[in-house]
Amino acid sequence: MSENKFPAFAKLVAAAFQELAKDPNVFISSIEGDDLYATYLASFPEGTNPIFKKNTEHDCSCCKQFIRRAGGVIVVDGGGSIRTVWDRAAALPSFYGVVADRLRSFVTTASVRDLFRVGSSESSLGAVQSRSLDKETGRALLWNHLHTGEIPRNLRSATAGQVRGDYRTTVQVFERGLIELTPEAVETVRGLINSNALYRGEEHKPALLEFQKLQNQYLSSTGRWRSLFAWANAGNRAARFRNTVIGTLVQDLSEGQELAIIES
Repeated sequence: MSENKFPAFAKLVAAAFQELAKDPNVFISSIEGDDLYATYLASFPEGTNPIFKKNTEHDCSCCKQFIRRAGGVIVVDGGGSIRTVWDRAAALPSFYGVVADRLRSFVTTASVRDLFRVGSSESSLGAVQSRSLDKETGRALLWNHLHTGEIPRNLRSATAGQVRGDYRTTVQVFERGLIELTPEAVETVRGLINSNALYRGEEHKPALLEFQKLQNQYLSSTGRWRSLFAWANAGNRAARFRNTVIGTLVQDLSEGQELAIIES
């Protein structure tokens, strides 16, 4: 980009990405990358995105790559608040602040689509700068772009697809457990463990108590936070509780089976 205020804009976006990357769970929003890029171009106030050659000045393949792949990167904080890569830039007094604010608003209305992971060889998305040759004048042109900076190694994996798939599966198992396992059944099993009525029950008690705590938080949540809860907490060891031995017992009780049948 040739606008001299663009580097400050891009720097703030990269800094926000780096801040989000420190979180244990970094996600990508459900907004399609092409829709986000279209919103980016449509957000420039009139007169701030002039035509250069055939396209508008900010219609750039490098920035498009960044926005499609990283523009929807988010972190979900406790209570359901969402942080985005556009948060810092939204405070800019220039029109870039307007653009960033609209993108932030768009991203925060979406749900979570997936865990954010890239391939092991992808050290960054976008680029700080690039050069091109103006064939009409013979002059070299310098362009600034949106970029992530170096992507931390914990977000890069040779099996990125599998990592994302495993996390999605955990979210599904966790969400089913939160919904299908009744608090009454959880409390019943807790009582059985406390009274030493279950074989090796003490071994399972920490997992049961952790799941119970999370379920209580989930059931007391409302609206948006409830829809994001499983994604935000699927890294917890209790997320796959439903698929454990003790979780199966809670499931059976939740479905109305008699305890005597379960114990026989």
